[in-house]
Amino acid sequence: MQSKKSNTEASRREASHATFVWLGAVLLEGVAVWLVVWILSGAGQWAWIAAIACHLGAAGVLLAFGFNRKKVFTKNRHRARLYGLLVLFLPVMGLIGCLVLQLVCDRWVRAHGIVKDFQDETAQRVIEAKGLDIQKDLTAYFDEELAVQPVLDILAGYDDDLKRGAIDTLRRIGTPEAISILKKCLSDSSTEVRHNAHTALTRLDETYVHAIKDAKKPLEAGEPKAVHHLRHAGHCIEYAKSGLLDNDTRRYYLEIARESYLAAREAGASNSELNLNLGRLELQLGNFDQATDYFQSILDEDPNNVTALVGLAEVHYTRGDAGRLQAVVRRMKTADADTVGETSVNDGILLHFWTSLPKEV
Repeated sequence: MQSKKSNTEASRREASHATFVWLGAVLLEGVAVWLVVWILSGAGQWAWIAAIACHLGAAGVLLAFGFNRKKVFTKNRHRARLYGLLVLFLPVMGLIGCLVLQLVCDRWVRAHGIVKDFQDETAQRVIEAKGLDIQKDLTAYFDEELAVQPVLDILAGYDDDLKRGAIDTLRRIGTPEAISILKKCLSDSSTEVRHNAHTALTRLDETYVHAIKDAKKPLEAGEPKAVHHLRHAGHCIEYAKSGLLDNDTRRYYLEIARESYLAAREAGASNSELNLNLGRLELQLGNFDQATDYFQSILDEDPNNVTALVGLAEVHYTRGDAGRLQAVVRRMKTADADTVGETSVNDGILLHFWTSLPKEV
């Protein structure tokens, strides 16, 4: 927080210095123009020297501002140097053009230039929030996390324009970590950053809510098919896992998802897949006995089911039941290796983790 405050103060000091620099340049160029007019009315040769000196001074103050490494940030240094050269080689018109660019066009460049470039560079690693129903494997997870890291550096800086693009990128990433960072931006020293972060979080929340409502429409229309219940439950779970909700609201949506899963079972959905989903769901709710029953019912039919074994191991680990955890790990070690490749990347890695532990865990 201290770093953010110091950057903000430095940015304000620079803006103040830039204002005086521009006033000085305008004043010097104005005196140069006045001297030229005076020359045309019959002034002596010394007036030419004074006019040239004032013109060079107008360009010089901008160039000096651009080469001040201690008080000017890199982006503005390059801009000030460019303005100084334009003023030097284009008397009067150069200064007017630079002022227009600084005061008018810069707002458009800020909104559509730097931010758009940043978003385009990160777009390939961004997953839109509208794809909430897609199950992501570990590779996609790492891609999302790698996309978040450069954003942290931008948010720790001083440039509100870049922060706006970073916040929009976090919104499009939409992972729990991205949402956690957005929540931290709500306490940023910049009013604009706080507003943008609040807007991004609101849009994300609306996306999840709309997805849940859309999934519920067929059920409300009297079409209680299993696929509709499963879709509704999936969106509720994604919303609960998003990081947007407090603990009570998160539990509420998980319980709704459980009801939808049970309704899907009554509508004829596969018991095996449903038991896996219900087992994971009860685990998130902290209902360890129910989660154990669901995972065990799968293992009764398929003793080598990797997902059920991994889920059962997590249940016993969370409960601190070392004896039962060791028993599950022993079952993992005797599982058919061919079944590992049929499961998800996440479960395969967790299976390798548990089976690589020493005998006493």
